[in-house]
Order: sequence, then C-alpha cells, then structure tokens
Amino acid sequence: MISSSYLEIYYKKVKSITMSLHSLISKLNEEIASADLYQKFWKNDLTNFKIPKVSESERKWILNFINKDSVFQIYSDEEKKKCLDLTFKIEASIPIISDIGKAMPAYHRLYTSFEIAKTLLRRSQTVLDIISSIVIYSGGSKLRKDYEEGGLMIAQGYNYHHARFSALVQSLTAIDSFAFAREEIVGKSFHKLLKDFKHWQRYFKLVSEDEGKKSQFLSFLKKSKDTFKTDFEPNFTRFANKSENPETKALLLSFNSSLQDNLSSFIKQEDLLSMENEVSLHLAWFSHLTYLTTPQSNLIVHELAHAIDFEYAGMDGVPSTDIVENSSITKDWTQFFEEALSGAYPFLNPYALTNSYEFFACISEHFFRDPKTIQSKAPKLFKALEDVYGESHMCVVKKWSGWKLFKTISFSKLNASF
Repeated sequence: MISSSYLEIYYKKVKSITMSLHSLISKLNEEIASADLYQKFWKNDLTNFKIPKVSESERKWILNFINKDSVFQIYSDEEKKKCLDLTFKIEASIPIISDIGKAMPAYHRLYTSFEIAKTLLRRSQTVLDIISSIVIYSGGSKLRKDYEEGGLMIAQGYNYHHARFSALVQSLTAIDSFAFAREEIVGKSFHKLLKDFKHWQRYFKLVSEDEGKKSQFLSFLKKSKDTFKTDFEPNFTRFANKSENPETKALLLSFNSSLQDNLSSFIKQEDLLSMENEVSLHLAWFSHLTYLTTPQSNLIVHELAHAIDFEYAGMDGVPSTDIVENSSITKDWTQFFEEALSGAYPFLNPYALTNSYEFFACISEHFFRDPKTIQSKAPKLFKALEDVYGESHMCVVKKWSGWKLFKTISFSKLNASF
C-alpha cells in the first residue's frame, strides 16, 4: 500500500506541472471542439480573396501615424525603412479581415501590420509564412459569447498535433511520478507503454511525412486506448478513490478522462496529421485598444507570440529560435515559468501563470511595453527574450489614457465601427 503521506509528497512535487499540462490539454480540446467557427479563415479557403490596394491618402495617414510612434522614433534610419517596408509587405500579403470575412478598412490593416512589423523587426520573419489570416471582431471585447478571451490563436498542422501529443506524453510521465515504480497503479506494463509513447514523440515528424508511419502510429494509439481502458483505468480509478485528499483525487480522475479523450481525438482526426502548419490570429478590436490602457499589454503582440511559439516545435511555452531543438532553451524557459509560479516576477500580469505558453505570450507583451522593468528585475529572462526578438528598443511605451481610448474608439480612423 502507498501511504497518504507518501502520496502527498509526490502530489506537491508535480502539482504545478500537472495542472499546467491539464490546462493545455483542455485548451487544445476546446479549440478542436470549436474549430468549425474558424474554418473559413485558412489559406485554402482564402485563395480567391483579394486584398484591397491602399490608396495614397491611406498611405500618408499611416506614415504620419508611424512617425509619432515612440518606438519608431528611436529606430535608426535603416530600421525605419525596414519597418515601413515590412508594414506594407504584411498588409499586402496576409488577409486582415473581419469576422464575417470582409477586408478590414485600410487603416486597421495598416495599424495591425505596423504592430506586427515592430515585433518582428529585429528577428526572423519566417513566422509570417504560417499566418493564414488575421481576423478582427467588432462586437465588444470578447470573441465569443460564452468565453472570456479577447484574442485567440487557432492552429492546425503537424506542430499543432505535435504539441498535443507532447502534452499527452508529459501527462503520462507526471502520472508515472505519482506511482514511483509501485505496482498498485501502473506497474511495468505502464512503464513499457510510456517508453513507446516517448519513442513516437521523438519521431512524430515522420508521422506527418510517411503514410506507413502514420498507419503504425494510429494502430499504436488504438491499441494503447484499449490497454488504458482494460488494464489501467480500473486500478487508476480505485487508487484515486482511496486518496484522502479530494484535490489529488480530482486531479487523477480528470487526467484519466483527458487522456482517453486525447487518444480518441487523434484517432478520429487522422487526416489532420499531414496538414501544413498554419495559424489564424483572432482579435477583439475593442479588447486590443482597451488593453493599451494598461502598462504592459498589447493583444497583437500576445497572439503573435503564440504563433512564434508554435512555429517550430508546437505551442509549448518554449520559443525555439530555429528548427533545431535546443535542450538548453527548453530548460531555461521551463525554469522561468517555474520561477514565475513561485512569485519571482511580481510585475507580471497574473494571467501569465495560467500555463507555460501564456507565460511566454504575456512576458513578450511586457518586453515590448516595459523592457526596463524586466531588465532590472529579471536580467536572465530579459536576455532570453532578446535571443527571441532581437535587441530591445529599451523604450517604455506609455499606456493610453481613458480619453485617448474614447477618442480612438469613437472618432479616429481606428474606430470600432467597421
């Protein structure tokens, strides 16, 4: 028998990582469930979409707007030209549309493109290749009636499923740490199964490239699902029910349910495993402008950070700077998030503690709005952000006043009436 005190020691040790992984699985499953809301915004659905040309007066407006921007003002002449060129390139190449599929007004397209250009100016711009669309919502501060999000990145393709499978493997690893080689929950057969899952995680890319490997992978998942159901679930449920800690019990049972659901969704969506990597960024315009009244927020930067996170290895809170996986980068960003959970970065938006990938998105916002705070209070984290985004402009961007927000929403070229 495993004593209650023994269980509580291991429960405390893995609680933060398991809750974070459970949050990730829930988020990904939610996106699968609501995917039909966003299907019309992928590249193959926008093949015939024509981006309206920017007029000379609209071009003059954005030039005047950009010249007043505090960050743009500190760029060198070469960087200013590069930023302008990138702004117009983004506007002309990525559909920036409303939630009903119509082209946004030129002013909104140019402003959004400028915010993206500033974010990518001092780093690689390859992430632009996977952005199929940017969708802007006019109806209030939320994208959907029953959800609280003001912004969302929807993803599909190999990296999306790689992220889901990695979360699944890490969840199994976390469960295994509870058992600590005891036979009561898992036993040797579970360890063997976990080893096989880690094998497929390592060679997951082959699944998207080779039909034979995909067939083997799906066969493995179907067999694993049956094994979980017959061999592990009864013992797993019985052990969870024995726990004297209701939080431990709930966590273990919810994991069991999430694991079953994820295995089923992989099997059902086998055709999606070979799809090209794409993301669609969704923004509630009112939320974006409102967030600018806070000292460290920028919704466009936040959702773009998710795309950067997703680009190479899937959305895991570890922003790879190139296609080669770097274990030291993974270790550093894992440590940064653990430090955040322990209260090391009190200047952060509390939402950053939701999970590792929201941490990266929130700290990215802060990096572009108030880099000096990060540099002084978390120099190692600041250096890691410069490795991702390039040298910081070190400009503290002033938050918008309520009056400026009101004028922008109501009367400016960037108003919310579109």
